Amino acid sequence: MKINGSYYIVNDSLFLNSIPQRDKLIVNEQFNSKRKKENCFNVIDKDYSLLTYHLYIELENGKNLVFRDQFEKTIFPREKIKSFYLIDTKGLKSSTYKIKGQNTNSFHVIFETKRIFENESWLIKGDSIKPKGFDGVFQEYFLSKID
Repeated sequence: MKINGSYYIVNDSLFLNSIPQRDKLIVNEQFNSKRKKENCFNVIDKDYSLLTYHLYIELENGKNLVFRDQFEKTIFPREKIKSFYLIDTKGLKSSTYKIKGQNTNSFHVIFETKRIFENESWLIKGDSIKPKGFDGVFQEYFLSKID
Protein backbone atom coordinates (compact mmCIF):
# COMPACT_ATOMS: atom_id res chain seq x y z
CA MET A 1 0.00 0.00 0.00
CA LYS A 2 1.37 3.42 -0.93
CA ILE A 3 0.07 6.56 0.77
CA ASN A 4 1.14 10.13 0.09
CA GLY A 5 1.18 12.70 2.84
CA SER A 6 3.19 14.81 5.21
CA TYR A 7 4.84 14.32 8.58
CA TYR A 8 6.37 16.30 11.42
CA ILE A 9 8.28 15.37 14.58
CA VAL A 10 7.57 16.58 18.11
CA ASN A 11 9.80 15.25 20.92
CA ASP A 12 9.68 11.44 20.67
CA SER A 13 6.77 11.20 18.20
CA LEU A 14 6.41 11.16 14.43
CA PHE A 15 3.03 12.58 13.29
CA LEU A 16 1.60 11.40 9.95
CA ASN A 17 -1.10 12.96 7.75
CA SER A 18 -2.43 11.52 4.47
CA ILE A 19 -2.87 13.79 1.47
CA PRO A 20 -5.55 14.10 0.28
CA GLN A 21 -7.34 13.80 3.61
CA ARG A 22 -10.53 11.70 3.46
CA ASP A 23 -13.41 11.04 5.83
CA LYS A 24 -13.03 7.68 7.58
CA LEU A 25 -16.76 7.38 8.13
CA ILE A 26 -19.75 9.09 6.52
CA VAL A 27 -23.08 8.48 8.25
CA ASN A 28 -26.58 9.43 7.13
CA GLU A 29 -29.01 9.13 10.06
CA GLN A 30 -32.75 8.84 9.51
CA PHE A 31 -35.94 7.79 11.24
CA ASN A 32 -37.59 5.02 9.23
CA SER A 33 -41.25 4.64 10.25
CA LYS A 34 -41.36 1.17 8.65
CA ARG A 35 -38.73 0.01 11.17
CA LYS A 36 -40.25 1.47 14.36
CA LYS A 37 -39.22 -1.53 16.48
CA GLU A 38 -35.71 -2.06 15.12
CA ASN A 39 -32.42 -0.39 14.27
CA CYS A 40 -30.89 -0.93 10.84
CA PHE A 41 -27.33 -0.30 9.65
CA ASN A 42 -26.52 -0.42 5.92
CA VAL A 43 -22.75 -0.43 5.42
CA ILE A 44 -20.73 -0.02 2.20
CA ASP A 45 -17.18 1.07 1.41
CA LYS A 46 -16.15 4.28 -0.37
CA ASP A 47 -16.24 2.45 -3.73
CA TYR A 48 -19.92 1.60 -3.01
CA SER A 49 -19.03 -2.08 -2.62
CA LEU A 50 -20.41 -4.33 0.09
CA LEU A 51 -17.97 -5.48 2.75
CA THR A 52 -17.78 -7.75 5.76
CA TYR A 53 -17.45 -5.79 9.01
CA HIS A 54 -17.76 -5.96 12.78
CA LEU A 55 -20.10 -3.39 14.36
CA TYR A 56 -19.47 -2.13 17.92
CA ILE A 57 -22.33 -0.17 19.50
CA GLU A 58 -22.57 1.74 22.77
CA LEU A 59 -26.15 2.16 23.97
CA GLU A 60 -27.51 5.14 25.93
CA ASN A 61 -28.04 2.83 28.94
CA GLY A 62 -24.29 2.03 29.05
CA LYS A 63 -24.53 -1.47 27.55
CA ASN A 64 -22.35 -2.46 24.59
CA LEU A 65 -23.38 -4.62 21.63
CA VAL A 66 -21.03 -6.39 19.22
CA PHE A 67 -22.12 -7.80 15.85
CA ARG A 68 -19.33 -9.78 14.17
CA ASP A 69 -18.97 -10.80 10.54
CA GLN A 70 -21.80 -8.63 9.27
CA PHE A 71 -22.47 -8.15 5.56
CA GLU A 72 -24.50 -5.35 3.98
CA LYS A 73 -27.10 -4.93 6.77
CA THR A 74 -27.28 -5.29 10.51
CA ILE A 75 -30.78 -5.27 12.01
CA PHE A 76 -31.54 -5.64 15.73
CA PRO A 77 -34.34 -4.70 18.19
CA ARG A 78 -34.71 -0.96 18.76
CA GLU A 79 -32.68 0.55 21.59
CA LYS A 80 -31.27 4.07 21.93
CA ILE A 81 -27.76 4.16 20.48
CA LYS A 82 -25.14 6.56 21.84
CA SER A 83 -22.26 5.79 19.44
CA PHE A 84 -20.72 3.13 17.22
CA TYR A 85 -17.61 2.20 15.25
CA LEU A 86 -16.71 -0.41 12.63
CA ILE A 87 -13.75 -2.71 12.06
CA ASP A 88 -13.29 -4.31 8.66
CA THR A 89 -11.86 -7.82 8.13
CA LYS A 90 -8.34 -6.37 7.54
CA GLY A 91 -8.48 -4.89 11.04
CA LEU A 92 -9.00 -1.27 9.92
CA LYS A 93 -10.95 0.57 12.62
CA SER A 94 -13.19 3.55 11.91
CA SER A 95 -13.47 6.57 14.13
CA THR A 96 -16.24 6.47 16.74
CA TYR A 97 -19.43 8.09 15.49
CA LYS A 98 -21.66 9.80 18.07
CA ILE A 99 -25.37 9.69 17.20
CA LYS A 100 -26.84 13.12 16.49
CA GLY A 101 -30.59 12.40 16.17
CA GLN A 102 -32.99 11.70 19.02
CA ASN A 103 -35.14 9.14 17.15
CA THR A 104 -32.70 7.78 14.59
CA ASN A 105 -33.16 4.09 13.76
CA SER A 106 -31.73 3.85 10.25
CA PHE A 107 -28.04 4.39 9.47
CA HIS A 108 -26.52 4.49 5.99
CA VAL A 109 -22.78 4.19 6.54
CA ILE A 110 -19.91 4.68 4.08
CA PHE A 111 -16.62 3.33 5.48
CA GLU A 112 -13.22 4.34 4.05
CA THR A 113 -11.32 1.05 3.82
CA LYS A 114 -8.03 2.61 2.68
CA ARG A 115 -5.55 3.58 5.39
CA ILE A 116 -5.86 7.22 6.46
CA PHE A 117 -3.40 9.06 8.66
CA GLU A 118 -4.98 11.96 10.50
CA ASN A 119 -2.41 13.41 12.88
CA GLU A 120 -1.48 9.83 13.80
CA SER A 121 1.51 9.58 16.14
CA TRP A 122 4.20 6.89 15.99
CA LEU A 123 6.85 6.54 18.68
CA ILE A 124 10.52 7.32 17.89
CA LYS A 125 13.03 5.34 19.96
CA GLY A 126 16.68 5.84 19.05
CA ASP A 127 17.02 5.17 15.32
CA SER A 128 13.77 3.18 15.13
CA ILE A 129 10.06 3.95 14.86
CA LYS A 130 7.23 1.99 16.54
CA PRO A 131 4.22 2.15 14.18
CA LYS A 132 0.52 1.78 14.88
CA GLY A 133 -1.52 -0.89 13.13
CA PHE A 134 -4.82 -0.55 11.25
CA ASP A 135 -6.61 -0.71 14.61
CA GLY A 136 -4.70 2.28 16.01
CA VAL A 137 -2.73 0.15 18.51
CA PHE A 138 1.09 0.26 18.68
CA GLN A 139 2.67 -2.78 17.07
CA GLU A 140 5.06 -5.15 18.87
CA TYR A 141 7.89 -4.36 16.44
CA PHE A 142 10.03 -1.35 15.44
CA LEU A 143 10.92 -0.10 11.95
CA SER A 144 14.58 0.67 11.28
CA LYS A 145 16.33 2.18 8.28
CA ILE A 146 18.57 -0.28 6.39
CA ASP A 147 21.60 1.24 4.67
